[in-house]
Formats: sequence, C-alpha cells, structure tokens
Amino acid sequence: LAYMDASGVTPQTLNQVTADLPEVVLVVNVIGSWANVGVVTLWSILRHRTTPLRIFVFGDREGIWDWRRLMGDMRHAVPPIMRHVRFDYVDIFAHPRMTSYFSHLP
Repeated sequence: LAYMDASGVTPQTLNQVTADLPEVVLVVNVIGSWANVGVVTLWSILRHRTTPLRIFVFGDREGIWDWRRLMGDMRHAVPPIMRHVRFDYVDIFAHPRMTSYFSHLP
C-alpha cells in the first residue's frame, strides 16, 4: 500500500481495532462549515483507538455536509483509518425531537 499522510500514518502505524469489542460512542456538533476545527483531535482518536467507533454528528445541513466532505478526505488519504467506524447524522433543525425542544425555548 503506497499511501501515507503528512503525519506519517500508514496502515502499519495504525492501532489494530478489535472488531468484537463494544463500540465507543463519540458525539460531535458541527454548525456551518467548521468540520476542520476538530480534525486534529479526531485524527488522533482514529489513529490510536483499539475499539469500533460510532460517531453521532449533530449539526445543521451545512455542517453535516462539511463533516461528510472531511470524512471523505480522510478516507481517501488513509482508507484503513475508517475501518469499524459508523456515522449517524442528526440535522438539529429538521429532526422532530429537536424542533420540538427548540419550540419550548424562550
């Protein structure tokens, strides 16, 4: 495999993920085009994890689009880094429970 990112990540430098371990849940919030702000922290989590990961992305339409773009870039740079990662997306301005919650705010 001939890919490597700028920080020297290759498939050989990634921790081995044990697929039969319970998933760890991560929640991120992205409003607007701000997905890149937390990319260093996420990159570190993905590099060093040993368990499957489920990421809930709460955001508006633009934020979710920007997050998906960033994940595509990361998947393209080092495909194995996304192995055993699942994503769930919640548009906070379209989800019925969130709009109900917002309607109760002053």
